[in-house]
Amino acid sequence: EDLAMDTAFKIAQDLRQAGLRGEMSFSAKKMKHQMKNASRLNARKCLILGGSEIENNTVQVKDMDSGEQAEVAVASLLKSI
Repeated sequence: EDLAMDTAFKIAQDLRQAGLRGEMSFSAKKMKHQMKNASRLNARKCLILGGSEIENNTVQVKDMDSGEQAEVAVASLLKSI
């Protein structure tokens, strides 16, 4: 769990340094609740980071308008969002 938080903080920091805004959920609430919260905040994209993503050095990027979701390498994340 510490690795997940460290990875999420690093990704959030990189995105903010690139001029993007973002929120990070510290909640243990279910994914559905977190997606509803992102929708209320008018998020255009959501990044989802779980155990398999950490192992593969990827994130799931969800487009909140279309609902489409794709796995993206962390190294190419800025290019894809």
